[in-house]
Amino acid sequence: MKRMAHRPVWIRALAVVSGVTLVTSTIPVATASPSVAMTSPSEDPNKKEQAIRPNQTPPSSRPLPPKPAFSASPSDLELRQARVFEEPLVPIGRATTAAENSALARAIDTYVQRGGGEDVSPLERFLADYPETPWRGSLLTDLGIVYRRTGYFSKALAAWEGAWTASNVATDRISNAIADRALAELAELNSRLGRADRLVSLFSEIGSRDIHGSAAERVSQAGKDWR
Repeated sequence: MKRMAHRPVWIRALAVVSGVTLVTSTIPVATASPSVAMTSPSEDPNKKEQAIRPNQTPPSSRPLPPKPAFSASPSDLELRQARVFEEPLVPIGRATTAAENSALARAIDTYVQRGGGEDVSPLERFLADYPETPWRGSLLTDLGIVYRRTGYFSKALAAWEGAWTASNVATDRISNAIADRALAELAELNSRLGRADRLVSLFSEIGSRDIHGSAAERVSQAGKDWR
């Protein structure tokens, strides 16, 4: 037994497997007589086999985002609860106006009616009409996510640059989470594209900012990847 203990692990494992194989190979296995029919007592040998019908039901398509229900004069809370994108829409900075809230609600309705895919033109038009809207930071963060998922990396970078600029002045917890997400996406994509100069300036902008959750891990990893 001492000699076995000093052998490499893979040799001992092979010996065990070989021993098991030897034991099992000596156990007699009952075999059916060739003259005995291997049928179940409940089976009727005269019953014809039923035809197998293939499942021709088409697969269900990707579900559309839920259509939000807005009031005649949508509030900030209504727009925030319209979870059409990954991140909630949150106003950052100044107070919103009734006109821009109504315009944003119409843009969201149109986007959802068109399928909620990569055609974000209704939301792009809203930003063009209201370039200084406090919804800009969170909306650009979400648009950047759509752009990257659909392969438009340059548009994603531009969106997250705008989102970071518009949201890095946030002071409340929810708005800070939006800024952190935009920052993490921006740092990660710049790192993957090898844009070292922008990463250097971006980390300078971050300074001593307290980044929370998974965003902190992604920003840190982006810094490690390009070094």
